[in-house]
Amino acid sequence: MPFELGSGFLIVVEGRIGTLTSLRFALDTGATHSMMDAKIAARLRLARKEGLVLNFDRDVQVSWTNVPELQVGPLTLRDVRMMVGELQQLTEFAEGIDGVIGMDVLRMSRRMTINFETMRVTFRTDSRSRQLASGLSQAFLVRLQAQRESRCGWY
Repeated sequence: MPFELGSGFLIVVEGRIGTLTSLRFALDTGATHSMMDAKIAARLRLARKEGLVLNFDRDVQVSWTNVPELQVGPLTLRDVRMMVGELQQLTEFAEGIDGVIGMDVLRMSRRMTINFETMRVTFRTDSRSRQLASGLSQAFLVRLQAQRESRCGWY
């Protein structure tokens, strides 16, 4: 699927939550949980439960909700637990972003490839992807080539 670069580094893709289509999501491998902007939750009239999360050096007030269906590329998940918050208050990079897709969703893909030359991200899935992902830690296996050597490890 095509992506755009936001702020020169954010990988932004199109997706859907429930009946709302053409939403813009930043893919964030550093985020443990996916999050939607409070405006989206309000439009969908989703019930919320208040909570706090630690954002580096401070507690941040967020809500939690269950989304009936979330779709990003070939990844379609049902009854997904997501954080809800004011994205504009959490980061200066949230302009034009409806949500953040974190590792809880990204790990459902057996393999994800980001090609900056073609500006496309590819998710590879199979019938076992969801089963395999449930047993994995929330980390990415990255192949990195530096000085003509290829290394692979968990990050």
